[in-house]
Amino acid sequence: MAQAVDFGLNEEIKYRALEALKKVMDPEMGLNVVDLGLVRDVSVAEGPVVQLEMILTFPGCPLASMIMTWAKKSISDAVPEAKEVQVELVTSPPWTPLDMTKEGRDELKRRLGYDPVEMYLKTHGAGKRQV
Repeated sequence: MAQAVDFGLNEEIKYRALEALKKVMDPEMGLNVVDLGLVRDVSVAEGPVVQLEMILTFPGCPLASMIMTWAKKSISDAVPEAKEVQVELVTSPPWTPLDMTKEGRDELKRRLGYDPVEMYLKTHGAGKRQV
């Protein structure tokens, strides 16, 4: 990704991009990509160019290109002054339920009737990542 530039609108653009991404839903999980923890980074480079790094819940997701297209369009609509929106799919570290926001975790807990993070920790151990 290009070098980030620190200019006055940088943080506002990043905020608007993240808010826009909260409208992009993962069709299988029914949660937005932010609360699901799929957004790894949003940065703003000179231009401005908005750069998004995201991961998917599993590497072979058949909806990957669709989700990435929705994310790019959502940011483009929310940040019309962006000269470009770049979406990069990253694979490491892999997604786990520990990546979800509190809101995402609470919503899935409500829907599923159990805490997906607790279930993950029971089956995979706490490891180095903390809840």
